[in-house]
Amino acid sequence: LFISSREVDIHVDIPDEEYIVYADKDQLVLVFNNLIKNAIQAIPEDVHGRLDISLRADGEVCNIIKKDNGVG
Repeated sequence: LFISSREVDIHVDIPDEEYIVYADKDQLVLVFNNLIKNAIQAIPEDVHGRLDISLRADGEVCNIIKKDNGVG
């Protein structure tokens, strides 16, 4: 993925199983876009960017975990 002429490796780990989320689709898209954009912007220019996104389910609860090598 290229952001502002920067290369960022994005690794996604999501199970094949589907989950139903009762939420506004447009709002979720805005939230995830903002989280990803902010994570990428926090990566120093002299560092090759890495962003890991995973989904873990535990019963009726799904957790989305985001890790990056940015500052903060």
